[in-house]
Amino acid sequence: MKKFKATLVALALTAVIGILGCRSLIDSATPTSIDRRAKVYSAVDPNFIGAWESLNDAREVRTEIIINHRDTQTDLKRLAQDDVVLYKDALGFIESNIQEAIDLQGLVIGSPENPFSIMGMLAPLGIGAIAGSVLIKRKEDYSPEQYKAAVAKAKVAKQE
Repeated sequence: MKKFKATLVALALTAVIGILGCRSLIDSATPTSIDRRAKVYSAVDPNFIGAWESLNDAREVRTEIIINHRDTQTDLKRLAQDDVVLYKDALGFIESNIQEAIDLQGLVIGSPENPFSIMGMLAPLGIGAIAGSVLIKRKEDYSPEQYKAAVAKAKVAKQE
């Protein structure tokens, strides 16, 4: 009985190996043509395929195409993720810069949220200073006539 089981297992293994080996042999013997574009995309070495293309070679090229496609898609997804991060960073930075400029503008000239402004507070002082310089004469200031006379005197002194 033991010898019978061993023989049966050996026959089963021989049949499985024969079927698998026969299938591989048939695939290697079945001619096919592999498109040039498929070879290029798969990046399979031409020496691997050889001069005579078979079904086995075509299946290997298909496997390489799938692998290259997955690699390319993975790289593109990583690039897209990196681009999203860079886009969000750049957009956040520029939004921050714009908000800082708006806040500065609101501080200097005022805004609906901030009715007080630096220009609004300094404008009366500036207007007062301009008015004071025009309307108020100090003791040492020249009048327009005195100024013209002093300039004419200086010109005459320079010519001599």
